[in-house]
Amino acid sequence: MKIKISDICINVVVWIGGILVVIPFVWMIVSSFKTQGQIFQSPFTLLSRLNFHNYSSLFTQWPYLEWYRNSLLVAVVLTGLTVFFSSLAGYGFSKYQFKGKSWMFAIVIMSLSIPFQSILIPLYSEMAEMHIANSYVSLIIPFIAPPVGIFLMRQFIYSVPDELLDAGRIDGCSEFILYLRIVLPLLKPAMGALAIITFVSTWGNFLWPLVMLNDSSKFTLPLGLYSLLSDASNGGNAQYGQMLAGAALASVPPVVLFMFMQRAFVNGMTMGGVKDN
Repeated sequence: MKIKISDICINVVVWIGGILVVIPFVWMIVSSFKTQGQIFQSPFTLLSRLNFHNYSSLFTQWPYLEWYRNSLLVAVVLTGLTVFFSSLAGYGFSKYQFKGKSWMFAIVIMSLSIPFQSILIPLYSEMAEMHIANSYVSLIIPFIAPPVGIFLMRQFIYSVPDELLDAGRIDGCSEFILYLRIVLPLLKPAMGALAIITFVSTWGNFLWPLVMLNDSSKFTLPLGLYSLLSDASNGGNAQYGQMLAGAALASVPPVVLFMFMQRAFVNGMTMGGVKDN
């Protein structure tokens, strides 16, 4: 069995890339158990013993559990709504014919090229006019039907045979029941991929919560961890150990979610590339 040089090069590049990604994560985990002075010690040293002071002070001096709860609430609700509305829109674009369909989908695709920063102020003004600023609703409503989710679902639903839908109509199913009982069960890989993408992007979102929220009791994790640093600018000391401990705990939900849904994510990203009818 011959080993190709190209395969060796690809494996080397993948391993190097993986190591470069893992090194900062390992540094964060190890440093979260160190004292403030040990964190910046040079050269970098591994732990001689575990020090849980950063973790205990994080929970006693800051409302970390409250930030965690807020982030989970927003991320879980937004992920569920995004999967539902994106699959519903993708089902309409892929299986129905209506006037202006091509133009509407073209607008959806073109919106992918618009930077979020360019619509930040108009979107904030809209939330303020609706009197939902400084609320969890304002963090959820603008993102429940993202263009990338609609595109992913549309491409995947093309693979659902029309004969299944026709058989359901013959049996007397309504259009929504067709979507709920026939289409959705076949979309598990695509829904898994979209769920991971949405959850991770929402979990780490900093800019939009920073603009929308001014009540510290509603802070999400990124804002809460930032407040540890901003406290130093007001005369306090920057608690880097607590920040690293908070970041280490914040990385748990996305990692666990990806571990349980890795297969669905890979299948969803590779099976949706079908040709348009």
